[in-house]
Amino acid sequence: MARTQQESELSQLRGGVLPAVDVFVQDQEGRVLMRRSDDGMWTLPGGVIGAGEFVGAGAERHTLEGTGVPVKAVDVIGVYSDPEDTIEYGGEVGRQVALCLRGLPLEEPTQARSDSGDVVWFGPVELDEVAMQPATRLRVHHGLERLPHAHIG
Repeated sequence: MARTQQESELSQLRGGVLPAVDVFVQDQEGRVLMRRSDDGMWTLPGGVIGAGEFVGAGAERHTLEGTGVPVKAVDVIGVYSDPEDTIEYGGEVGRQVALCLRGLPLEEPTQARSDSGDVVWFGPVELDEVAMQPATRLRVHHGLERLPHAHIG
């Protein structure tokens, strides 16, 4: 019997850590691609890395599925692993370790689309007023900074 995506993700979480990826994408004008999450806050495209899936492929898949924008994952912005940051998923509780990757759009960005919510390209100045979780704001800040090395924390 084939395992569902959720069953696969739950088996990873039962180990205590759920691997995830966020993707920071900017267009030629410097605007940042974001989508509205289920809690109404804005977030970077991303999600759980599937069992047997390469990190870059997962980043590209989640960005395309969540926004309609095809990207190529090209760089690591940071690794985010706050032990106090726990998540509940499918009745299991654990912690998430997220990689934030830089993604380059493979097509000239036009109007992004979403099957499940809003998708917007925000200018860097607009981002200060956008409602997002502190962890997302930190990742966006690191993406805009273009640090010479990846953040590890």
